[in-house]
Amino acid sequence: DAEKALSLDSSKVDYYKILADAYFDNMHSNAAVKTLQRSLGRFPQEKALYLKLAEMQMIVEQYKDCALTLDMLFKISPDNPDGIFIRAQAREMTGDTAEAIKDFEKVVSIDADHINAYMKLALIKNRDGDQVTLKYLENVLRIDSLNEAALLTRAQFYHFRNEFEKALTEYKNALIRKPQSANINYNLAQMYLEMG
Repeated sequence: DAEKALSLDSSKVDYYKILADAYFDNMHSNAAVKTLQRSLGRFPQEKALYLKLAEMQMIVEQYKDCALTLDMLFKISPDNPDGIFIRAQAREMTGDTAEAIKDFEKVVSIDADHINAYMKLALIKNRDGDQVTLKYLENVLRIDSLNEAALLTRAQFYHFRNEFEKALTEYKNALIRKPQSANINYNLAQMYLEMG
């Protein structure tokens, strides 16, 4: 259907996006990428096309192509937070955590409500046991007070450091907000076992 729509009217940028998504969702990533590359020839100022293409390239681990696509995006939109976020994800996936952190921090300096960047920073810093993890989680919960991943990570921050009383408080607070969360309930049960 998307191919037919595009053959009838190739002036609609959304048709390219729909076709690329249809290809990508059906395991035809090369066709999806080619569709978006073709669309950029027709709509070189359409930021959403660059973002979609870069994200697809990142997912299929075409990191160099992803970087080139983002470079083109940054020429027309230098401080695009979503583009910087994709670059940060690609850098994290390739093991360049220090540069990824800089990019995630740049994203939240541009967009103070970019919940995914705060969550990524929290998860990276939590691996190092850094207290700043809690600040990033506070920002996630400021934006979405029911964010399950942030509620769980905040409780685990104390749990995994054997600060069981603080962890218990956080798990109970999390369950008030998300009583049906299997992950939160499971982790709390696990902590009770550890406590004996």
